[in-house]
Amino acid sequence: MKRLLSLVLPVTLALAAASCAGTKPQDVAPEGSAAPTSLGQVPDPVASALPTPSASSPAPQTSASAAPAGSAAVSANAPLVGAWMDDDVIAALAKDCHFANACLAKISAIAKRSTDSLSEMPPSCAEYAPMACAAVAGQSCAPDECSQTDMSCVPACDDKCGKCSNDCTGACDKCKSHCKDDACKLECAGGCAKCHQRCLVVLDQCTTAGCSTEAEKCFADRDDEWNASACEKVCDKVSECVEACPSTSQSMYDKYMSACAKGCMTKLGKGCPKRFEWICMGNPDAAVNFFAYHTQRQEEAAKKNAPPAKAPAPH
Repeated sequence: MKRLLSLVLPVTLALAAASCAGTKPQDVAPEGSAAPTSLGQVPDPVASALPTPSASSPAPQTSASAAPAGSAAVSANAPLVGAWMDDDVIAALAKDCHFANACLAKISAIAKRSTDSLSEMPPSCAEYAPMACAAVAGQSCAPDECSQTDMSCVPACDDKCGKCSNDCTGACDKCKSHCKDDACKLECAGGCAKCHQRCLVVLDQCTTAGCSTEAEKCFADRDDEWNASACEKVCDKVSECVEACPSTSQSMYDKYMSACAKGCMTKLGKGCPKRFEWICMGNPDAAVNFFAYHTQRQEEAAKKNAPPAKAPAPH
C-alpha cells in the first residue's frame, strides 16, 4: 500500500491543485429570505403562502391538508427578495397563474443538459431564468463517481423544486377561483409569488448543503468498502505489475486500459472489487480524490484514537 501511495499521491496532489473547480449553482436565496425547516423538502404552497384574504374581497381559506405530503412549512412572515417578488410578476400572476410556465419548463429542461451554466437559452425566455427551477451541475476535473454526484443530485433538486412550483400554481388557481374582484386576485397572486420564491430557497439549500452531504456519504461508503476488502494487501503488487506493462501510446493513461494491466489485476488483485480496478492499478486520474480522502480519514482516525498526552512530571 505504501508503494501505491508513493506512486499516486504526488500526481494526485498536483492534479488536485490544477483541477478545475465545478461552478456552483447560482444563489437563489438572497440574504433575509426564509430558510426551510428541513433540507430537500418543498415548502407548503397552501398553508404558508396564500394570503389571508381581506374582508372586502374574501378569498377562501385553504386547509393545510392540501399541502404536498412531507412538505416543510416555511415562515410566511419572513421577508423574501427575488425575481418572483417583482411587482410586474405579481400583476401577471393575478391575470394568469400559468403566465410563465412554458418558458420555465424549457429553462428547466435546458438546465438538465447543461454543465456549469445554462446554455441554449431561447431569447424569448431569458428574462424568466431567475424564476426557474434550473440549477446547473458543476463539472469536476477528477471524474470519479463520488466527485460527480452533482450530475445526479442537482437535477433531482431541480425536479423537487419543479414539483413545488407546480403546487404553487395549483394553489394560485384554487385561490383565485373564488375571487369576485381584482383586489382578491392580486392578493392570491402575491401569496403565489411568495410560494414560488420559497421553492427557489429550498432549491438553493438542496444543491449546496444537500448535494455536499450526498458526496460526503459516497466518499465515506466507498472508503469503508475499500477498507473492508483485500485492496490494501494486494494493490501494491498490482500497481508494480502494471508499471512494468509496455506503453502502447504516448498517453500514460492508455496503460491502465491495456490487456497487460487487466491481466495484472486478474492475477494479483483477488479480493479487490472491480470498482477499485483503476485505483488499485495506480491510475492517478482515478485516484485523485480517493486517496486524498482516504489519507485524510486515516489521519483523523489516528488523532482520535491517540492516547492523551501525559502531563509533565512535577519538578
